[in-house]
Amino acid sequence: MRKWMAAPGLAACLALVALAAACGGEDRPNVDVIEDGGTSSASASGPGTAAPGEVSPKPAGAQQVDVVLREFALEPAVASVKAGEIYFLADNRGPADAHELVIVKTDLAPDKLPVEKGKVSESKVKVVDEIEAFAAKSQASKSVKLSAGTYVLLCNIVETDDGQTESHYELGMRAALRVE
Repeated sequence: MRKWMAAPGLAACLALVALAAACGGEDRPNVDVIEDGGTSSASASGPGTAAPGEVSPKPAGAQQVDVVLREFALEPAVASVKAGEIYFLADNRGPADAHELVIVKTDLAPDKLPVEKGKVSESKVKVVDEIEAFAAKSQASKSVKLSAGTYVLLCNIVETDDGQTESHYELGMRAALRVE
């Protein structure tokens, strides 16, 4: 009797797997993501197909900095803010790639950060915080306490596609932010 009861559940499970396979495929080829420690495959779960971002409520009294991310630009709505709690609302307008928002405190110009294999070496700069990679056409947020100084906002994703390296940082996804 139990064998027959499990059959409908198995059929439903197989139908879901088939549906996911039919709906989940993009016309985007598999992409390799270059990490600090090497290369890892990033097909269905890599930067090109990251999950949608998560937006949390803005904390009371926090200053909001809206940041637009797109291939290949990073555009904060303001160039400076007052020191304190900063609520970053990142809008990934894609059109296709996942992006992240890394906040680095530095006196270096946005295009002068140390780079290894197309990626800003996060061990050689002071990373304050970051919004992890999130899908195109979604938003994500992060609240961070910033002291006075100069910062660089950047996307540090590096992909290889058919042997071509695509460094989001080197392609222009970086901007200065002054905190007074």
